[in-house]
Amino acid sequence: MPPPSSPDDARWLAGALARHGAVAGSVHRREGGLLRLTAAHGLPDPVRALVLTVPIGKGMAGQAAASGCPFQTCNLGRDPSAVIQPGARAVPAQAAVAIPVLDVDGLAQAVVGFAFARSGDLAPEELALLERSAAGLPSVRPAAEAGP
Repeated sequence: MPPPSSPDDARWLAGALARHGAVAGSVHRREGGLLRLTAAHGLPDPVRALVLTVPIGKGMAGQAAASGCPFQTCNLGRDPSAVIQPGARAVPAQAAVAIPVLDVDGLAQAVVGFAFARSGDLAPEELALLERSAAGLPSVRPAAEAGP
């Protein structure tokens, strides 16, 4: 399996996962109607192969990109939702969230995934903290920083 295509994204992701106590995560960047994996940590190789590209609207990352809102599950392995793809169920984690990083026009330019060893819903304060962290992904100018 080739390494993620962005060493900068990989370094940023490793730091973000460590700060938040996540055991796995990913960065996908938008390329037209697809999301392309640029960094991953803690994802088994077969899962990485399945999520190298994700159509907008498919899976957790695709849903987050399409809606512009975080998409979360309390347990990757047991969530009955059709949105949770079979590959995601193989990630050795439970609670997970895919957070879109929006540009000045409100379009998701990237999606950051965080996965945790514990199960359960993320508290609103924790989700807000993860969203602020994701907004710091390099090379995406988030809507919150848009200026005249």
